[in-house]
Amino acid sequence: MDWFKHERIGDRIISITDLGNVRMFLIEGDERCCLVDLGFGIGNIRKYIEENITQKPVFALVTHCHIDHVNACALYDECYLNEKDWNQYERAYNVKRRKYDEFKNHPILKDVPIEFYDPRREKPFLNVVDGQTFDLGGVTLKAIEVPGHSPGSIVVLIPELRTCSYGDACGRRLGLAGDAAAPVSVYLKGLKNLKKYDGQYDRILRNHNE
Repeated sequence: MDWFKHERIGDRIISITDLGNVRMFLIEGDERCCLVDLGFGIGNIRKYIEENITQKPVFALVTHCHIDHVNACALYDECYLNEKDWNQYERAYNVKRRKYDEFKNHPILKDVPIEFYDPRREKPFLNVVDGQTFDLGGVTLKAIEVPGHSPGSIVVLIPELRTCSYGDACGRRLGLAGDAAAPVSVYLKGLKNLKKYDGQYDRILRNHNE
């Protein structure tokens, strides 16, 4: 089965789409790469990247701890997630909930056997905080906290490419509902934090929708 497909969408940026039609973004530096978000965790995205895209070292940076963004995290020892979302991992990973609840009506994922689900992460996540930067060699990433969709949601600014990966922090079908979402007042503060970077990017990457 073809678990993933990919396409180059710009200088140093490759979009990878999984079976659930969720996009992830591989940012290529001269020395290493960063995989922004990790999808549903079905199939082995690490193996796919190594066999089809690059042999450079890759680490993972997760924009928020939801079922469709975090579930390949066990495949990467170096995996960053804002600590405000750490307590959501067990719910996001729960295999039975994914298989028999979340995916029961999905046209493709409902038929994938559980043995193809990625393993549970046993190592602690590495924390990522507002303003933290990552040097990939020739290109850098900056984390910007925009809580709302989840308490620890971040967006990832790539200054050299004038690009920002929004995760689910902003955009169509944002979603501020459910126990894990932050109040609108908190989201407003996050948007004001993001607004500080107006003028530093021209392009927005999103994992879903337009």
